[in-house]
Formats: sequence, C-alpha cells, structure tokens
Amino acid sequence: MADETKVELGEGELTLQFDGDGSPVDVGYCRSFKVSIDPKYLKIKAGLQRGPIKVVKIDEEVGFEIELLENSARNYAIAMGESPSLIDDTDPDQTVIKLPGISAQSPVEFLATYKVAQLEDKTKYWYFVFYRCVCTSKLDIVFSRDKERILKLQGEALSDPNNDDSQMEIQIDK
Repeated sequence: MADETKVELGEGELTLQFDGDGSPVDVGYCRSFKVSIDPKYLKIKAGLQRGPIKVVKIDEEVGFEIELLENSARNYAIAMGESPSLIDDTDPDQTVIKLPGISAQSPVEFLATYKVAQLEDKTKYWYFVFYRCVCTSKLDIVFSRDKERILKLQGEALSDPNNDDSQMEIQIDK
C-alpha cells in the first residue's frame, strides 16, 4: 500500500565549508538539488555461456547538482570552482574575485551538506553529506532582461580517508 507520508517534498538548505571557514556557511536561496550515484560494473563471462556468471562493482561516481539563486561574491567564487578565500574585500568601493592563472592545479575541496525537512515532521531532517567535494561545473553567466541569473553548481564527491573512504552519507533524523 502506498504511504503518502514517505513522499518528500520541498527545498532544503545547502551549506559548504572550505579551508579557512570556521564552520559550514549557508549559500542562501537555492533550488533543484539532485544527487547522482553512478555505479560502474564489470560483467565476468566464462566459457561458452551467453550471459555473465558474475557482476562486480568496480567504480562509483557520486555527486550533486544545485542552482544557487543568490548572486553573492562567495557563490560566484564557488561556482567558478575557486575558494572563497580569493575574494578581496579590502577596497571600500568594490569586491574583487581574482581567478588564478595557473592551469594545472589541484581543485579546491569542500564539505557539502544538504538539509531538507521531513514531510511528516518539519522539525526532523534528511541530511546528504558529501565529505570531500570538488566543483565540476562550467560557469555560464547570462545577462538578459528576461532571464534569471542562476549559478549552477555541480560537485563530485571524492573518497575521504577520514570517513572510511566514503564519498557521502545520508543521515535521517528519527
């Protein structure tokens, strides 16, 4: 029998934590959060058998995609795959985000947590925690009178040796 209380609806909150952040920072309004888990399998065949005799999972890519709706210097830096530490706020008249001119560099890693309220009890949440992420999105900024300016953020989760080599976990309040 279908249970409508198990249907989760609504938007949540995304927090990101980079080196230098004392605690996770809320990105502001966002929408369309999507988690992707893409396993890769190796099919083992033997002899004259038509079908595989065994299937082994050999890889799994884990990531997320979200639209950041607030146009802040921090969100622009993040959507460009850079650290918010590149934001220069020392000039009283303008904020500057400088992109490093180095082509071969390690991507900036961050912790991402998406929190969404449970339908049946709004004081309890689902948490999607990505321990080590890198930004994999391409940034297209469209300035148009009839379009919203939305920053799309795609993150790929890396294995984290500090968390049993996990890429992510889902936590559900009881």
